[in-house]
Amino acid sequence: MRPFGRWLTATIMVALTPTMASGQSLKDWPWNPLHMARLPPEVRHAIGAMCRQQPHLGHYFATYSQSGQQINLHFEDYHCERGGFCRGELCLHQTWRRRGGHFVLVSSFYASGNH
Repeated sequence: MRPFGRWLTATIMVALTPTMASGQSLKDWPWNPLHMARLPPEVRHAIGAMCRQQPHLGHYFATYSQSGQQINLHFEDYHCERGGFCRGELCLHQTWRRRGGHFVLVSSFYASGNH
């Protein structure tokens, strides 16, 4: 193997060793902007309008049930400059359901932060 090839191989091995040794792989950043981008347009628009700037959504902000026909939003995992989505230990929760090919808001309430 040429000197450059050995150097490149050694560099790659050193760079990968901590990740490989710990058994960790690259993970989804907790406040990844894709969490917002993956929501249906009507849900994305409604929750985006709650902030002046792009909100940051945690992993479990949106959970799906009923074979993807219902979206449950947990505002304890929603962060923007406005704040005010929690009152003590109770946070805003919304339920959206698919109707006629679109999602509509069917309930909005305050509940504990449990998903």
